[in-house]
Amino acid sequence: MLGAFHLGAKVGLAKLELTADEAVALIAGIDGAACFYKSMQARKDRSGRLWQDVYLTPAPSTDQMVYIEFSPVIYAAPRSGISPKSPQIVISFKPLDTKDK
Repeated sequence: MLGAFHLGAKVGLAKLELTADEAVALIAGIDGAACFYKSMQARKDRSGRLWQDVYLTPAPSTDQMVYIEFSPVIYAAPRSGISPKSPQIVISFKPLDTKDK
């Protein structure tokens, strides 16, 4: 299950002292309308086609706000030699920092 989390998200889980299972449970409990914060262009995407949805929700044990980004994974064209996979979501997961607001 931890493979669903980007490396940066794993660092955030450690800061929040959450296991992957706890993080998945937190994500499953997100009320989309109430927790939705914004959509934003991916920082490393110069094409303007890759967007991320951001949600804010309290961590279960501390009530500290958690900043969660969902981003579609884009795979290279078939001729690139990279085998295509089914669509997945990479999850960025970190404590909310005031600079994120």
